[in-house]
Amino acid sequence: MGIEYGRPLMHLLRDMQRHRAMSIAFQGGDASFKDRISAQQARIAVGIAAVDFADRRLGPRLRTTRQWNILRQRVLALKARVWSMDVRGTLDAHDALIADILSLVTHVGNASNLILDPKLDSYHLSNAIITLFPALSEYMGQERAIGAAMASSRGFSAEKSKLIVLRGKTLAIVDMNAKGFDVAFQERPSLQSVLVSPLERCHGAVHVFQEIIRKKLIEADRVGVKAPEYYRTATDAIDTVFEIDRLTARELDAVLAARIAKDINKGAL
Repeated sequence: MGIEYGRPLMHLLRDMQRHRAMSIAFQGGDASFKDRISAQQARIAVGIAAVDFADRRLGPRLRTTRQWNILRQRVLALKARVWSMDVRGTLDAHDALIADILSLVTHVGNASNLILDPKLDSYHLSNAIITLFPALSEYMGQERAIGAAMASSRGFSAEKSKLIVLRGKTLAIVDMNAKGFDVAFQERPSLQSVLVSPLERCHGAVHVFQEIIRKKLIEADRVGVKAPEYYRTATDAIDTVFEIDRLTARELDAVLAARIAKDINKGAL
């Protein structure tokens, strides 16, 4: 139940994170992002409809409907207002909205009892999709947005210090995630054939992106990358997070289904 609701919610999270960076790059002076923002807003509309569908089915049991309806209206309002906002306003509004999407992701995980699973394999898979992957995507999403602002305006701001903090948080999450998956793999070795390669690909892409931030934004005398290039590089790295999140959710669903089936068979004996 929690996994079913969480999938469209994670898609909306991804789309709002992209919308933030595109909008900031556009407002920073890069007109090439204007048409991309319009296309992204169409994808967000599709994402809203997907969460609507999930909430109609599962909202009463997960107690999400009131929270989702408020969040839904805020997404629609921000889409309409973003064209007239400045960089700072856009960044702050998106950050606050995305924080509330993350809160709803956590609520769904808690309401479905996923995070309370006593089995080590499913516990660490649940922790990854409810807590670690969403947080990792957002730390990197903020890095993408701040970097896009710096690259489009061709200058530094006070946000440079925030990049340093975000970079540290990102690398810490990757380390925690690796340790959690190590435990899950030890408990259920069959997971390795499906998850090891995409997990390594994700962690590798994250580290490469963090080095780009360090060299071209944090330590450089001036911004060493253009906004479209930076956006593309960041998005490619962040997309690996959403891909391993998708695969992990699929494997967790299979693990839980097998466990339920086993318990049913035991009860029938």
